[in-house]
Amino acid sequence: MQQCAIVCNGVVEDYAWLASLLAGYDIIIAANGGAEHCRRAYIAPSVVLGDMDSIDHIGKIEKIIFSPQKDASDMELAVEYAIGLGYKEMDVFGALGGRIDHQLCNLMVCANHAGCLRIKDKYSTIIAASRGHDVRIDGSAGDVITLAALVDARCATDGLQYPLHNEYLRRGSRGLSNVMKGAVASIRVMSGLVIIIHIKKRF
Repeated sequence: MQQCAIVCNGVVEDYAWLASLLAGYDIIIAANGGAEHCRRAYIAPSVVLGDMDSIDHIGKIEKIIFSPQKDASDMELAVEYAIGLGYKEMDVFGALGGRIDHQLCNLMVCANHAGCLRIKDKYSTIIAASRGHDVRIDGSAGDVITLAALVDARCATDGLQYPLHNEYLRRGSRGLSNVMKGAVASIRVMSGLVIIIHIKKRF
């Protein structure tokens, strides 16, 4: 399966880490200022998309320019562009950190494409899951798993210290800071909409 990466203009703390991951993708879409993160990682994006308000110089890379007076964020435009190319799964980098309103809206875009987007930084992965989704998490014992219900959900989990047995998870903090018991955990969502956050244990 071809792999698609989207690089946004949020916080990236480790460019060597970013470069090592981006090297494995078939297409890299830089959402506006994400082009600068690509430059610092010495990776050339396939296309730069957005209103170009966060970019000083991007050379001869293909550009898709939108008006600053638009109804969607650069990340959302990049996701829609990738879907138009036929990609059903995307990994998104640089979507966290910085302005809290940008972070929140990026999470909402993730929720609107449940099962399709993975937001990643060096230590965490975020994915949304809705009815019928089975999410497998590969990690390590002690990794933190948080389930945050955006819409009241019914879930079952395996491999977590505090399991859910086909139980309702309502909006609130009940799903905060669960812990992986081993290298694999799984979450099945029978109804509702859940944001799943996997935070790697730091040794």
